[in-house]
Amino acid sequence: MGKNIVTFIVISLLFIPAIAGALDMDFNQGISVKDFIKSAKSAGYAPVPAVPAAKPQQDVAVKEWTIMVFMNGKNNLTDYTIDDMNEMEMTGVPENVNLVVEAGRIPRPPPTFPIDFPYFMVMKPAPTRVPAASAWTGVRRYYIQKDNNLVAVTSPILEELKADMGDWQHLAEFGLWAKEKFPARHYMLIVWDHGNGWKSRDIGYPVKAISADDETGREISGVQLGQALAKMGGVDIYASDACLMQMVEVAYELKNYTSVIVGSEENEPGAGWAYNYFLGRLQNIDLTAENIAEAAVRGFSQYYGEQKTGVTISALHTRDLSTLKTLTNQWVALAMNLGERSLLYQAEKESKIFSNIESRDMMDFLTLAAAKTGSSVLKEKSLELAGFISSNVVFANAPYGDSYKNATGLAIYMPYSIPDSSYSNLAWAKAGNWYQFITWLQKTGSN
Repeated sequence: MGKNIVTFIVISLLFIPAIAGALDMDFNQGISVKDFIKSAKSAGYAPVPAVPAAKPQQDVAVKEWTIMVFMNGKNNLTDYTIDDMNEMEMTGVPENVNLVVEAGRIPRPPPTFPIDFPYFMVMKPAPTRVPAASAWTGVRRYYIQKDNNLVAVTSPILEELKADMGDWQHLAEFGLWAKEKFPARHYMLIVWDHGNGWKSRDIGYPVKAISADDETGREISGVQLGQALAKMGGVDIYASDACLMQMVEVAYELKNYTSVIVGSEENEPGAGWAYNYFLGRLQNIDLTAENIAEAAVRGFSQYYGEQKTGVTISALHTRDLSTLKTLTNQWVALAMNLGERSLLYQAEKESKIFSNIESRDMMDFLTLAAAKTGSSVLKEKSLELAGFISSNVVFANAPYGDSYKNATGLAIYMPYSIPDSSYSNLAWAKAGNWYQFITWLQKTGSN
C-alpha cells in the first residue's frame, strides 16, 4: 500500500468520531452502517479507500463455530453487500468464531424481474450509492475482522473469482471451501439475496426459491438448496437473509441437513439483516445453535422495531418436521372427509397472508379452522396441530408491527386458485396430501 493511501486512511479514521459527533450518533446505543453512511454522505464526508487483498491465514485452529455468509449481490441488491460487511466489521465476532463471506457484485444492477419498481424489497438500481473505492465487481471471499472503519470494508480478501451464484453446486463449493479453510465444531450458513419461498419470481423457473444471479439468469431452488447443504456435509444452522423463505415446504427440503432454520415469513426490507445487531449479541452468550438463532431473530426484530418498520422473523427446529408432516396428513384426511370446504376456504381467506399472496401463516389458518368448523373432532385436531407447531417446531418468533400479530413463525402454500403443478415436485408434497387438500379447497360449488 502506498504511503499516501496509508496516510489518508489514518487521517480518515481519526475523523470518524468527529463525523459521528457532528451527525449526533451514539454507537453505544446501536446504529446501522446503512444509516451512518447515508448521514455521512449528506454531510459531505469523503470515504476512505479499501485495503488491497491479503493472503488467507494458514494453519487455522479449529474453532467452536464458523459462520458462512453466501452474499449474492449480483442483482439490484448489490450495494447492500458493502453495508452489511461493514456492519459485520463493526462488532466482529467472539474469538472462538470464524466469520467468512463470499460476496458478489455487478457494475450496474439491472432491473430485477419482471421490471424495476420501488417495491418493499426490490429496490431501484443505485450505481453511485456506495463509495467509489468499494464499487468493485465480481466475486470475493473475505475473512471478516473487526475494525473502526464504518465506510470501507477492510477485512482481508482471501480469493477473487468468477462464479455463478445462482448455481447450487457453487454454493456447495463455498461451504466445502469454508469448512476446509476454517474448520470448526459447528457451522452456520446464511444465504443472502432475494427470496420467494418455494417458488420462482418467474413461472419459467419452476420450484425456485433463492439466490438470483442476474448475470446468468439462474437461481437456486428449494430442492437444490437441500442438495447444496447435503453436498457440503450439512450445517447446524441454516438462515435465509431473504424474503419469504420461512415456509414449511422449504424447511422440509432442508430437514435432514440442518438442525435449526432462521428466516422470515414476509418480505424483508431491502437492507436485510442489521448484522451488528445480530453479531453483537454473540459476545456474552453460550454459543448453542438455539442461542445463536435466537440472537439473529431478536437482533433483526430490535433493529426494525427501532425503525418502526413491520417485519417477521423466526427460528425453528427441524427434528420434528417428519412428525409435523404425519400430523398434517392426518388432519387433511379428516378435513376432506368431513367436507366442510366452504368453511375451510373462508378460514384460508381470513388467515394471515404474506406478500407473494400464496403464502399464509400455518398456525393462524389452523386456529381459524378450529373456530369455524362444526366438528368437535376437527376443532380438537386443528388446535392440536397448531399447538404442535408452537411447542415442537417454532422456538423463537419476533414479528414487529400490528399487521404481523398473527404471524406465528411458519408459513405454508395456500394459493388463491388451482395450485401450481410444480408444487408436486417438493418433498413436502411427495410425502403427504397437502397438494390434494389445496386443490380440493379451491374447487368451486357447494359442499
